[in-house]
Amino acid sequence: MPGEIREKLQECLGLTEKCIEEVRSVSHNLYPPEVEMMGLIPALRSYARHFAERAAIKVVMELPENNERLESDQEIALFRIAQESLTNIQRHAQAGSARLGLEFTAKTITLEIGDTGVGMDPGTLEFPERGTEQHGIGLMKMRERVHDLGGRLEIESNEKGTLVRAQIPRHHNAAKIEEPLEAQSGSTRRSSPRNVRRPAKRAQRSESH
Repeated sequence: MPGEIREKLQECLGLTEKCIEEVRSVSHNLYPPEVEMMGLIPALRSYARHFAERAAIKVVMELPENNERLESDQEIALFRIAQESLTNIQRHAQAGSARLGLEFTAKTITLEIGDTGVGMDPGTLEFPERGTEQHGIGLMKMRERVHDLGGRLEIESNEKGTLVRAQIPRHHNAAKIEEPLEAQSGSTRRSSPRNVRRPAKRAQRSESH
């Protein structure tokens, strides 16, 4: 086979493999298969464990012991927010540990992801829509996901770490969760981060290294 033909064939094979990966990526983004198959809680636990191994960051998980299923859009949104938050911790926080908490009440679902890193840039935190880096874009996507479900997103950050808190109504026909007065302009707020609250009932605390 002439060299030129062989080179063209290799190029075609490379493009084909790239297209296959793109299709897989789009399909995964539409509905993460681990969430569809396992449910939100097992999917969060599995992702956090693999993240801890890959990023060498200890993750303390405080997740309900049961595997209560939510509406698909709720499960996807919360999983993506956790995924984006942990990715941001790996890329930007310079943290050695993180905390992942999920709490159900009769009216709300609250997801919290915290770290003990260097904190976020105040400009990106206050005006994520002005950012051109992936960090700002990720914050905007998280805010949109929560807003679409009638919830609110709060981000507390300083030089001691960052806490992302997403809270959505438990049921679709419930009233929207109003933004705190100081956060209405951008769905975020900046203050001293607290540790992820321990869910009071039916929570399982575990660590991944």
